[in-house]
Amino acid sequence: MVSASLKVLIFEQEPEFQDFDKPDFKRSIVCLEDLQVGTVLTGKVENATLFGIFVDIGVGKSGLIPIRNVTEAKLSKTKKRRSLGLGPGERVEVQVLNIDIPRSRITLDLIRVL
Repeated sequence: MVSASLKVLIFEQEPEFQDFDKPDFKRSIVCLEDLQVGTVLTGKVENATLFGIFVDIGVGKSGLIPIRNVTEAKLSKTKKRRSLGLGPGERVEVQVLNIDIPRSRITLDLIRVL
């Protein structure tokens, strides 16, 4: 019978992606049906496209800020220099403009970047 010991070294590796801070969602709003037009929420930008910005607002479905609602007045000086102004992981304050429950679509307006 042969007895051997094995030493294992574990190295912690930096993740390849950035772990963004989680936005502070409203606890009383957890699904699409809980939303109301005019509600102000904080969210996290998930993706920016040519037609708008998708924001996670904590209801299991991302809302869309149409690009026409992203104005220079709502962006900081450093963000005005970028083409779309917002990128993934950024925290924003938004207002619900429209809720289309049958199509599961939420239209948002950008109030400000946090």
